[in-house]
Amino acid sequence: AARMGRRFIGCDQESLAVESTAGRLWAEGRSFCLYQEQPLSEELDQGLQPRFTVDVTCDCDPIPGEDKAMIRLRIDSVRERRMHRDMDEKDQNLVKKTAKDDPLALLRSWSCDFDFDGEVHRPDRVFLREKDTMTRDCEQIVSRKEERRILLRFADMMGRVFYKEIRI
Repeated sequence: AARMGRRFIGCDQESLAVESTAGRLWAEGRSFCLYQEQPLSEELDQGLQPRFTVDVTCDCDPIPGEDKAMIRLRIDSVRERRMHRDMDEKDQNLVKKTAKDDPLALLRSWSCDFDFDGEVHRPDRVFLREKDTMTRDCEQIVSRKEERRILLRFADMMGRVFYKEIRI
């Protein structure tokens, strides 16, 4: 439907399938929004603790002579916060070693909504793992605002999705 320029709604219960579809749509230059059953505002307000924690550096620099700013994001680290209860000790050690050797190896994809409205993640940029590499830096020129909400959406290798909100 997207290739034919038609509008459509897709849904899936498995977050890994959603991530794969979002990646394909992004690679084709299609515009899309990601909705979920529980509104994002509720999930963010509940402060749910994801299995992973992601440290992100965010810089916002005004562009001289314009009403715009350059936002730079960088993923500094990805760490396992808590292991899945079904993992044996050997698998847990493998995840810890992988995270130590290459922190981004735990991520399958991530995306940025630079103008988050508090409800729907509308990605401006999407990054997918390609040939065992993952982009850790993102830049975007945005209009200046009094306050800006940025929502980052991460998917790990098991398809679990978690969010990080940045306010600047």
